[in-house]
Amino acid sequence: MDNLRNNIIEHLGELECCDRCILQHILLLESENFANPQKYFEKLQTQEDNKETNEESKKIKKNICRLCLDMLTDSSLDTFVEAIEKSNINVYKTDDFYVNITYPKSVYIRKHAITLYLDEKYPEFYKDSAPCEIFSKVFKYSINRKISEKLNKKQSQRSNFEINIDVGYSDDEQDVQKFINLDKSKFPYSNKQQYKHISRNIIIEVLNKVSKDQFRKIFPGIPAIPNNKAEINVVKCLAAPIFVGGRYLKFSRKLCQTPWIIGKVKVVELSVQDIIFDAVEKYIGKQEKMTFSSSGREDVDVRMLGNGRPFYIQIDNPKTRQISFEQFRKIEQEILQSKVLAVLHMQLVYKSDINLIKTGEESKKKTYLALCNTKGTNLNEIIEKINNHGPVELAQKTPIRVLHRRNMDTRTKNIYEMTAKPVQGHENLFELEMVTQAGTYVKEFVHGDFERTTPNLGTIVGHACDIITLDVKKIGERTSIRKITKIRHPQNSLFNPSNEALYHITGIQPIQERLEYLAKKFANKPENLNVMEPLILKTQLETTPRRKYPEKSLYDSLRELTED
Repeated sequence: MDNLRNNIIEHLGELECCDRCILQHILLLESENFANPQKYFEKLQTQEDNKETNEESKKIKKNICRLCLDMLTDSSLDTFVEAIEKSNINVYKTDDFYVNITYPKSVYIRKHAITLYLDEKYPEFYKDSAPCEIFSKVFKYSINRKISEKLNKKQSQRSNFEINIDVGYSDDEQDVQKFINLDKSKFPYSNKQQYKHISRNIIIEVLNKVSKDQFRKIFPGIPAIPNNKAEINVVKCLAAPIFVGGRYLKFSRKLCQTPWIIGKVKVVELSVQDIIFDAVEKYIGKQEKMTFSSSGREDVDVRMLGNGRPFYIQIDNPKTRQISFEQFRKIEQEILQSKVLAVLHMQLVYKSDINLIKTGEESKKKTYLALCNTKGTNLNEIIEKINNHGPVELAQKTPIRVLHRRNMDTRTKNIYEMTAKPVQGHENLFELEMVTQAGTYVKEFVHGDFERTTPNLGTIVGHACDIITLDVKKIGERTSIRKITKIRHPQNSLFNPSNEALYHITGIQPIQERLEYLAKKFANKPENLNVMEPLILKTQLETTPRRKYPEKSLYDSLRELTED
C-alpha cells in the first residue's frame, strides 16, 4: 500500500498538482497534514530510499494546479485572507466567524474527472474509498486556520458572523457549457441563461447519475492545465440579526406608532418608531437596518400608559452584539428626552422569544380609561347603570373609520368589566374604566358607530354617549413580557447580581417567591438547601436597579409625565 501511495504522489506531482490536492488523493486526511503539507512530504522523503525521484517530482510544479485551480496553495490562501482583511470585517466587533464559500463550478467537474482517472489507474488503492471527496472541507480548514492566525478570531459553526467568499475562474463558463451536454434535460434554458441557472447541487446530481463512458465522451482523460488560477470575486461580511425588546409608553395624543405617510407626505410629524430608532441608532446600527414590531397598536390620539406596550426591533447586520446594561439605560434616557415617549426594560432578546410578543394578541385582556360625555341629565343614575351592568358581549361590524383598510365583517368581542365615576365640576362628564378582550373597538362601543356596535354604551344607559379621550392602562399580564428575557439570555440570570436589566422585567416578586420556596424547602429537607442561595437573593433584594439611575429616576420622570 505504501508503494502504491508513493506512486500516486509521484504521478500527481508529474501532473503538477498542489500539495494539498495530493494529500487528498492519497487519503491522508488528518488535519495536521493539511496545516503544513510540505512538512509531511519532507518527512516522507527522509523515509524513502529513492529521495531524488520524489524530490524531483515536487520541484517540477510550475503551472497552476489542474484540480483546485491553485485555491489550495499557500500563496492563494494568503491572497484570500488579505482580501478578507481589506474588506469591512474590522467594523464588526466579533470574536468568532464562519466561512461560507462559493467555488467555481469547474472545480466539481475537474474533481470528478481526476476521481475517475485515479480509480481506474489505481483500483487496489481506492477499492474501499473513492479519491477526492473532501475538497470543500480541506479548503475550509486551510483558510479558517489562516484567518484565525491573521485576524485573531476563532472559527465556529455556530458563529453569528459570516464571511461569504465568492471565488471565480475566468474559464468557468467554458467548462460548464461542455458539461451541459451530459444531461440537457436538466438545462432547459437558453445559452445565455444556462450558466447562471446551473447550481452546485445540479452539477453534483448530474455527476452522480452519469456513467463513466458518458462523462469520458465529453471530458476525455485528465483535466487540462488551466490558463488562469481561481481568484476572489467578492468578500462580503454579514452578521446575523439581533433583537432588542422592551415596552413603550406614549404620552402624546399626536403620535402614531409607525410613520404615517400618504403620497410621500408625513401626515403626523413624529412616530413611536422614529423616536426609538433615532436613539438606538447612536449606539447600535443604522435605521435602514431596523424593523419595528409590537404587540398590537393604539390610535394616534390614544395614550399608552401603565406597564407599556411590548415591542421589539430587529436590527439586521449589526456591527456589534455586545450592548451593555448602561447603553440600554442611555437609550431609554435619550427617548425620555422627547417628553412624549418612554421605553422600559430595553434589552437583547432571542429570536425564538419574540413570538411571545405576538402570541395571544386576540386573547389578551386590555384595560382602558376613557373620558366620556353623555346627553343624559342624571349622571349618577347613568354611572350606577354602568357599575351594575357586568360583562357585555358585543357584535361589532367593521368600524366606518377603518373600512378603507379592513374587510367588512362582524366580530364578537367582550367587555369583561366596567366601572364609571363622575368628573368633579362637570354635569355630563364621567371616567369609564374597562377591561376588554384584545381587538375590541372601544371608541365604537362608547358611541355606537351608528348602531354598528351592539349593544353599546348608549343602549346600556339609555342615553347617547361619546368619547373625548382614551388611554390604554394595561396590556395583558406582565408575565408575558417577562418570558422574553427571563433566564434564557446568556447575560441574564436571576442569580447574577450584576444583571439589572432582568430586574426591570421580573421585578422583585420572583426573588421573593424564590425565598419563600427556599424557606419551605429548608423546613422540609434542610440537607438539600444551598445555604448561599438565600444570601444571594437577599443581596439582590437590597440592591434594586432603580437606585442606579442618575439624579432623578426614570420612574419618577414617568410619574410626573403621567400625572396629567
